[in-house]
Amino acid sequence: MGEVFVKSRVLKSGKVVYEYAFEIASIDGKRKRKTKSGFTTKKEAREAGKLAQQTYEQVGQAIEPSDSSYSDLLDQWIKHASLTCAESTIYGYEKKIRLYIKPALGEYRVKTITKDILQDFITDLFNNGFSKNTVSSVRGILTKSFDYAEDRHYIIRT
Repeated sequence: MGEVFVKSRVLKSGKVVYEYAFEIASIDGKRKRKTKSGFTTKKEAREAGKLAQQTYEQVGQAIEPSDSSYSDLLDQWIKHASLTCAESTIYGYEKKIRLYIKPALGEYRVKTITKDILQDFITDLFNNGFSKNTVSSVRGILTKSFDYAEDRHYIIRT
């Protein structure tokens, strides 16, 4: 999936609007773009562009981010991970999820967890004296579980 470009345009009336664009399949060897204009903010244009690009890439099927809790996602992820990981690895994951991750982040909806929230959580673990190994392991669980969520279209990475 390519990048969504956003630029400002000035209408004849002097009003500033924003436009998104992304590349689509070339036709007869010529590059083609899908564009739409008229958005009042850059953020609005970027979000609409990402949704349009996703719809294009998924052949007309836009994916809605999930309303499920992060705790539920972790339960699904650990079941999935147990198919490919050693039993001792799963035991370690389950322990860190139970003791550290679920109490702090489990009640959030998956789609509302931001990079800042995750970074603050990791920083708090480190500042509270947890070992680098524990912090690194928890960070790995967060990364793997969010990769799983993205692969299953529970979230859309921006």
